Amino acid sequence: MKQLLAILFLLAAGQIFAQTNAMTSAVKGRSKQVSFVVKFDKNMATKDGYYLGGYVVDIDHNQAEKLDGKKIRITGKAVLVKGIKNDPGGKTPIRQGRDEDTKHILSPSIEIIKE
Repeated sequence: MKQLLAILFLLAAGQIFAQTNAMTSAVKGRSKQVSFVVKFDKNMATKDGYYLGGYVVDIDHNQAEKLDGKKIRITGKAVLVKGIKNDPGGKTPIRQGRDEDTKHILSPSIEIIKE
């Protein structure tokens, strides 16, 4: 009986603590190569990266410190991450994420533009 209880507990714990990664499901879709020039502002930070040129760009904090105020060219594959919506019953689900779809560049190539 104790073994059965232990197995059930482990199975339940696996379900409770399991998380799905929205980024993983988004990457399965089509992605396209994009390139744009923007003046970098480290104050445009979010938990996922930096808002630049309409994209959330994955940039390391240390690299962001070095790029602050500089004009840069960002090149990389863009993916669309679906936002969460309200349930049809009118109830808001308890989930984490953005309400609207967002475009992300996951592994950007960054070049400083000299003026």
